[in-house]
Amino acid sequence: MRGRWQQSGALTLEVMIALSLLSITLLGMTGLLVGTISAGAVAETSSVASNLARQRIEAIRSTAPIVPGTYTQSILVPPFARPFDIVSVVNAPVGRAADVTVTVRWQVAFGSACANDNCAGNVRTYTRTIQTKVCVVGGAPC
Repeated sequence: MRGRWQQSGALTLEVMIALSLLSITLLGMTGLLVGTISAGAVAETSSVASNLARQRIEAIRSTAPIVPGTYTQSILVPPFARPFDIVSVVNAPVGRAADVTVTVRWQVAFGSACANDNCAGNVRTYTRTIQTKVCVVGGAPC
C-alpha cells in the first residue's frame, strides 16, 4: 500500500519545472503581443496620415486660383489628440498643371514608461508623402 501512494502523485520538483516552462512560454508570447499592438498603432496613424494628405490635396484642387508656395499646418487628430504636421508644397505651374507635394509627419511612442503625454520610451518619427499634379484652370483637363 505504501508503494502505490508514493508513485500516484506528482512531485513538487515536477510541478515547479512545469510551471517554469509555462512561465517562459507566456513571457515569450507577451513580447509578441506588445509587438502586435505597436504595429497596430503605426498602421492606424499611417492611415490617418494618408487621409490627411489626400484631404489637403483636394483642398488645394478646390481653390481658385492655385498659388505656388509652401504651406504648413499642424492639427490634432482624436481620439488621442496626436499631432500631425502637414507641409504642402505647390510648385509654379508648367502649362496647365502644377506639381503638388504633401508631406505628413507624426510620432508614435513605444514603451511602458508612456503616460500623460510624458514618454520616456522610444519615440519614432514617421513620414507619409503624396505627390500629384493639379490643374491650374478649374474644370479643364490637364
